[in-house]
Amino acid sequence: MGVKYAWLAVVALFLAGCNSSHYEEPEIQGNPGLVQHDEGADFVVLTQLEEVREVKVGGGRHSITMFRKDTYFHFDLSAYDGATLEPSWTLRLATYGDPDLKPFQRYPSKVVGSSVSGRMLGKDGNRIWLLIDSAPYVVDATRGELVLGPDALLDAQPSLEGLLPTDARFWKFDRGPVVTLADGRTVRLAGESLAIEDWAPPPAKKVELPTRANGMPRIIPTPPMQPKVRHVPRDDRRWLALLADSEALDAVNDENGNKASYPYSIADQGPMARRRFHEVRLDETVRFEERLLRIVAAESVPDSPVLLRARFVRDPFTGEAMPTDNGDLLVLHTDRVDDAGTLQLARLGQDLQPRWQAALPLGDESGFGARFWPAGDHLVFYGWKTTVKNHVLDRRPHVVSVSLADGRVVARNLAERAQ
Repeated sequence: MGVKYAWLAVVALFLAGCNSSHYEEPEIQGNPGLVQHDEGADFVVLTQLEEVREVKVGGGRHSITMFRKDTYFHFDLSAYDGATLEPSWTLRLATYGDPDLKPFQRYPSKVVGSSVSGRMLGKDGNRIWLLIDSAPYVVDATRGELVLGPDALLDAQPSLEGLLPTDARFWKFDRGPVVTLADGRTVRLAGESLAIEDWAPPPAKKVELPTRANGMPRIIPTPPMQPKVRHVPRDDRRWLALLADSEALDAVNDENGNKASYPYSIADQGPMARRRFHEVRLDETVRFEERLLRIVAAESVPDSPVLLRARFVRDPFTGEAMPTDNGDLLVLHTDRVDDAGTLQLARLGQDLQPRWQAALPLGDESGFGARFWPAGDHLVFYGWKTTVKNHVLDRRPHVVSVSLADGRVVARNLAERAQ
């Protein structure tokens, strides 16, 4: 195993003759995300960085000076503080290059590693599991130190020798790394001891379907692929909702109570939705001897603002509107319907007046572009900023942290190489 991965290291001898290096923009690998650990929360991202080194060869009394181009692909894991986005640490995990490169070779090196990709598998305790190609790595999320590489994994579990798959698709994560071995067994490597446990997919949760008064099953509307929250319950019979006019009309068309029971089934006008606040009233009715709640009124709040693609910030843990410490409302919307539009985050008081509004350097992409995570008294967003220059569309990945106290925004362009 050691021989297999030894070619990933860059031989120090080649560095001595290196005159200059050119770097491409880092390419994000897999899905970045917020990682909680014992000392706080960091936004963690895995990138591939292409380097082309121009190396001077020859130049003595009897030889012609030439410059050779050597290509390398570096895989770096970087962490940024969830509040300030200042770098917490960066760890170079692997470098791919030509294993047959000779010190005084005059022709360019072979390009090795351009098709290699990586991804984060998941977090187990304070340890982050990753794959680069099919090789597993484990990193301490607090210190940014390598805990285990491919060789060390086999040292810890010699029984896995010759059984680790050469295809990354055989790795996944379920409260720890889960791997399908070459002999067909699927096991989990549990805890710091990497104990080998038999693993099977958890059984599907049995959902009791609701029934009507006559015992027939109630048909549940299919939820959307990308959920959004457009209402906040005030009490058992009242909501505050963000609805376009056509959506409000659909909401009150609730004869069978589906809109009250499954608010996502209210019509969604999509990326062109101009929403405002509505007071929604529910009432009990009897239909076919069945008592049910249904929406009976959806009235716009006088003088409330019209907001493009407006929705409440969705709590990723509950699926409902994210609560604040004093009952304020957090609303996401956009300022334009075209590619120049940017995502807006507003904090509103109980009177629906803004305490602050923050413009984020991210596009909204029909309302589903940016992912976000709560990080203490901040929200951390990850998405893409789109610009058009000289008729060329340019999209750059950004991470953004917003203070929920005052709306202060800090952002970092992940396509820029850290110096």
